[in-house]
Amino acid sequence: LWLKERTSAVPFSQYGCCHNLVSRVMPRQRAAPKHGKRSGKVEKQARVVFKPPSDCDQLCAFFRGTGADIEGRTLEQILTWSDQLMEVCHDYIQWIFPTDEQSRFNFDAPILDEDCQQTFKFDPDMRRNFRRSSQRFLQFLGLSADLVDRQDADALRIERAPNFQQRLLMCWRGPANHNWKRVSRALRCFRLVGMEEEQQALLACLVGIVVDYPGMIDEDAVGRWLNEACPKSHLNHEMTRGFVATILSSPSLFA
Repeated sequence: LWLKERTSAVPFSQYGCCHNLVSRVMPRQRAAPKHGKRSGKVEKQARVVFKPPSDCDQLCAFFRGTGADIEGRTLEQILTWSDQLMEVCHDYIQWIFPTDEQSRFNFDAPILDEDCQQTFKFDPDMRRNFRRSSQRFLQFLGLSADLVDRQDADALRIERAPNFQQRLLMCWRGPANHNWKRVSRALRCFRLVGMEEEQQALLACLVGIVVDYPGMIDEDAVGRWLNEACPKSHLNHEMTRGFVATILSSPSLFA
């Protein structure tokens, strides 16, 4: 009855659960001291301070195969996803292509700082798994490349796969296809982890798509691709009318 009178005027939702209700109405009492001789000394208990892993630690574990992303998904699990799942899920791309910028769409996404960039450049396990995830993403886009088993002496080419036409609607056509931003992220990530050859191969493939499908991709998206990959590009292209019209009309060309 006393508990009912104390709580009748307060909405139950304010407390959240029965445990919190009782603890607020009836505060916990201090335990009575045990009988016996007291030494007079106060024993200090060691405080354990939890230090969460850094973004670099999480990324290294993720690409080494010893950790998972913020949702508990391992890289091996993501590599087995279907194209449909890769399309509708929006919080994995920041893990397989991390960058040095905070994501505007996934606030839990890790940031690829300078220390982690250097680790990527010299850790063979991380580089191999990064190539595996990159190759899977290219397959999702309808592109083909041998990023994993290629020998260093072999020229790298990223080309349109036989199913490219079937991937146009989902991955390439607008308006405002979110995969355009994913490609921008991939271009930036390739540079940050020291894989400029892969970056330039992807850029060459993208330019070919822009030329062969004029008007399919927004100028802003093309401008972002150029900004990410053209400063160190030595790419040569046939100056077709479609290429010139698309590239020169981009407001970001000389940004």
